[in-house]
Amino acid sequence: MYILEHLDWYGSIKDLEELEKKLKEACNEAGVEFLGRFAPHNKKFHWTLFYRAKDLKDWLNVKFDWYKRDRKVHTHSVMEYYG
Repeated sequence: MYILEHLDWYGSIKDLEELEKKLKEACNEAGVEFLGRFAPHNKKFHWTLFYRAKDLKDWLNVKFDWYKRDRKVHTHSVMEYYG
């Protein structure tokens, strides 16, 4: 399945890149592929993160067990799931 995470990010690009590095490591441990960060031109969000996972459970383990968002810099997210 593919997962798209649209998000608003008000932190620095350096901080976002550090977060992505840690996110990639967590994804690798869970068997989830981090496909990259893209600028969505047809959404109101700053960035979209793309993932590929065997099933939703694997990705949820990464997202909710590993990542604790800082609400000052990562203010909003919308998820899309494609099976």
